[in-house]
Amino acid sequence: RRNALERSLTPRSRSLAVAMTLNPRIAAISVSSSGMGSTFSDSTVTSPSPTPSAESAFVDRPAETDDPIRDAHRVLQWAHRRFGKELCVTASFGDAVLAHVASEAIPGVEVTLLDTGYLFAETEWFADDLRARFGINLRIVQPDPDLPPNVWQTDTDACCAARKVEPLNRALLGRSAWVTGLRRSDSPSRRTAPFVHHDLLRGVAKIN
Repeated sequence: RRNALERSLTPRSRSLAVAMTLNPRIAAISVSSSGMGSTFSDSTVTSPSPTPSAESAFVDRPAETDDPIRDAHRVLQWAHRRFGKELCVTASFGDAVLAHVASEAIPGVEVTLLDTGYLFAETEWFADDLRARFGINLRIVQPDPDLPPNVWQTDTDACCAARKVEPLNRALLGRSAWVTGLRRSDSPSRRTAPFVHHDLLRGVAKIN
């Protein structure tokens, strides 16, 4: 009976079940791939209510000006003052911008790299080189070492859930704010992305 049920599930259903097992709080998963995987979403689980601390973060956030470089430093320094050790900075190291700006604005801040196990060798070298050259406090979070190999060949969504979503969930444990590399130039839908907003899925303040 179990085998019949498993055969009746679509790859999308199976991957959502995997993701929900990894994080029961999931209400909408959105994973942007970088060289492997895809984007997927669903909305079948109730998301957590916004926490008072995250909502109050909007009150004193810096106002945007016409100087994006200054704005980036100001919002990062504000986030550090507001959230302290509960601030998580993640960077993909596709370039050095976020890691460098964050380290300049908040000396010694921890910068997290999610190593999916499929990063290009050049990306790993680049992260190590920046750590050595600029003293970046680099934290590398990896997926479960016992994951079956090559799941991406049959189910890209399940692969992303296990190698991106679950490690990110661990990186954000105990954190109330998350600095991301989201850019307004990424796509038309992101052109009006705010400096700070509440991430309903994860229950954290998200700083872009």
